[in-house]
Order: sequence, then structure tokens, then C-alpha cells
Amino acid sequence: MMTDPLDRRALLMLARVLAFRACVGLVLVLAVLGHVVALLLGALDALVSAYIGVPRLSSSTRRFVQVVRETWKEDL
Repeated sequence: MMTDPLDRRALLMLARVLAFRACVGLVLVLAVLGHVVALLLGALDALVSAYIGVPRLSSSTRRFVQVVRETWKEDL
């Protein structure tokens, strides 16, 4: 049974529209998922910072800077 060329064109157009909608849906899902992951990581960062505390965090940062300065002087 041969299909009519108009039916074939309509089917191809329908396939293109469905493929386009699938791609748009995938991009939207990935964008929403990315935003959710970024928000969750930000909340986790805030919780860890609150648990550790700002003074402790700044002292560890200060120690890191000291180590970098010492190794920088040794490498030169």
C-alpha cells in the first residue's frame, strides 16, 4: 500500500514538531534541574558555614594563605 506524498509530508512535519517539542522539554527540564541543584548547594553551603562558624572559617582561610605564601617563597 503506497502512502500519499501529502500524507508523508504531514507525517514528516509531525515528526519534526514532536522532535522539536522533545528537545525544548529536555532543555527546560535540564534548566530547572540546574537551578534546583544550585539552590540546594547554596543552602548546603549556608548550613555548613553556620555550623562551622565564621571565625573558624576565617582562621582556616588565613592558615591557607600562610601556607601558600610559604610555599611560594620556597619555590622561588
